[in-house]
Amino acid sequence: MKKILLIGVILGLFVANGFGQISQANLDKNLDEYLKQAADFGFAGVVLVAADGKVVFQKAYGMADQSRNIPNKITTVFDIGSISKQFTAAAILKLEMQGKLKTDDVISKYLDGVPEDKAPVTIHQLLTHTAGFPEYSGGDYEKSERDETVTRILKSPLDFNPGSEYSYSNAGYSVLAAIVEKVSGQNYESFLNENLFKPAGMTHTGYVIPKFDKSSLPHGYVLGKDEKTPFDHVWSEQGPYWNLLGNGGILSTAPEMFKWFQALQSTAIFSNEAKKKMFTPDRSDYGYGWEIRQTSRGQTIGHNGGNDFGFTAHLRWFPEKNVCVIVLSNSGYYFDIGNYSNLIGKKITSLVFGEKIPPPQTAKFIKPNTQNLKNFEGAYRLPSGGTLEIKEQFGQLFALAVGQDATDLLTQPAPHPGFAEAAKKANAIVEGIVKKDFGAFKAVIEKEDAAKRFQTYLEKRMEDWETKEGAFKGFQILGTVIDWWGDNSTPTTFVRMNYEKQNHLFRLHWKDGKIIAIGGEGIPNPGMTPLQTISQNELAGWHLSFAKPIRLKFKQTSNNKTVLTIVAGGKTIEAAKN
Repeated sequence: MKKILLIGVILGLFVANGFGQISQANLDKNLDEYLKQAADFGFAGVVLVAADGKVVFQKAYGMADQSRNIPNKITTVFDIGSISKQFTAAAILKLEMQGKLKTDDVISKYLDGVPEDKAPVTIHQLLTHTAGFPEYSGGDYEKSERDETVTRILKSPLDFNPGSEYSYSNAGYSVLAAIVEKVSGQNYESFLNENLFKPAGMTHTGYVIPKFDKSSLPHGYVLGKDEKTPFDHVWSEQGPYWNLLGNGGILSTAPEMFKWFQALQSTAIFSNEAKKKMFTPDRSDYGYGWEIRQTSRGQTIGHNGGNDFGFTAHLRWFPEKNVCVIVLSNSGYYFDIGNYSNLIGKKITSLVFGEKIPPPQTAKFIKPNTQNLKNFEGAYRLPSGGTLEIKEQFGQLFALAVGQDATDLLTQPAPHPGFAEAAKKANAIVEGIVKKDFGAFKAVIEKEDAAKRFQTYLEKRMEDWETKEGAFKGFQILGTVIDWWGDNSTPTTFVRMNYEKQNHLFRLHWKDGKIIAIGGEGIPNPGMTPLQTISQNELAGWHLSFAKPIRLKFKQTSNNKTVLTIVAGGKTIEAAKN
């Protein structure tokens, strides 16, 4: 009891003084300034932050419908994507509490026609993504009814022996939803509504039962393209078809998700035994519909969600701090990275716990002249040797870094000596790799099996790239940054491989001077910074995760050369166009 009371006292101080000595007023200011800047550079959605069971910040940003100029509201309904999975897991646990199944049961007890190779698969393995089922069974909005979908999934070959490995599976959660229906005798959404949503006081969460007004739903936007509302895609009368049902697509609001978070703190809906199962990690830190990890701020429990049609979601809570962060967005991708809300959520969490970021841009942005944008494109050589590339992608200009000095300019308050050393090591490693000499590479990998696996991965990638893109033309070390898109916060060096037709990237993830992982092409140039137009010869840049403002001003010299003046981190630098 004393421990609980002490935690309550500490959390009470959070609202008044904060972790990191942030007052409530300063917390509001810091979060709002950051999110307004994010909205200027493309974010649209709702953010809710709670501490000690109380909402301390909630606000909406950007447009729900750009064509009709309708802004998002705190109560705007979003597609929460894969966060839907924890509702499916919760339904299974509720059925177990009702004595209708056990999570250790094999699925053949509830499903007909389970083939021999899947006979050992248990409900627990489906819940924890350890059953070996494929990731997808088909497109989200393909017409596919329950029994047809389950049969197709059961006929698919297993990726590994059940229980031996972890592999995230949307298909597995569709099978779990089918088990919910078979065991309960109810429609999936009806069971969730009666047993989960209503008891939690949630009236605006679900597929079709809340009878959402389509005209009030936000549109999803992907790289500027209007992907319409969830209801503009192919749904059945009972909601989405079964490639999506159970693993994604539930609609909800930030306040409703907070109600659900509150319900999970009590025993009104779930027993302590059920919650222990829900929040106990299995392989790869995955429980029942939740990711459970240890971080520098203690344990974190959460999930991300998203689809290919502009909606992303993020829910994280820190039990030891009793802080919850919810981000729901309809603005889609960021630099072609799928989970925009996760990036926002990570930065919001840092601000809540006391991180300070540079003041935001204050300029008023204007619609650019298309020809001027083309004139700005090119590579600009920095005095320190690196290059700042200005390129048009996704309908707007971006600044991209080539070289550690250029990456530091776009991302760091000051150069990090460890990052330069990592980039130097990477250069020697890649020089060997392109000559098929992996000695330097293996020397910085602790485990021999990992070294073999990484070598095979790189050899296969490079072979594929050369077959597809033509002859290899060389490589560049773009720079090293902290892993800002994931949960590990590890230094990561980006390498650009140049081929005749197209360039490709890969990443080296470091820890204590050793390579611990190899990354693919899902993340773009490390300091890739979107640019907005201030005037016909001046641009402003701001990176969602680093929150470092930059100003770029272009001028023509008397001998018709373009010079770029860069203001970043209190420094002014001139770069000449190559």
